[in-house]
Amino acid sequence: MLVLTRKLGQKIVIGESISLTIISIDEHRVQIGIEAPRKIPVYRLEVVEKIREYNRESSRVKVDVARTVAQKLKNIINNTS
Repeated sequence: MLVLTRKLGQKIVIGESISLTIISIDEHRVQIGIEAPRKIPVYRLEVVEKIREYNRESSRVKVDVARTVAQKLKNIINNTS
C-alpha cells in the first residue's frame, strides 16, 4: 500500500484520468473528491462487499436449483429405462 500525506485542497493523480482531491478534514473524517471517467466505476468498499455477497448468494441458488433439476432428470431417466 502506498501511503501519501496531503493537505486540504491538494490532489493525488492516478494514471492519466483519475484524480483525488482532499475536500475537507475534520477530527475523525476526511472527504475526498474523485474525478474519473464515467466508464470507470467508483464504489465505497462496503458497497463492493455487498455486491460480492449478493453475487455469491445468487450463484449458490443457481447451483442448488441446477442440482435439484439434475437429480429429478436422473430419477426420470432411471425410472423409464
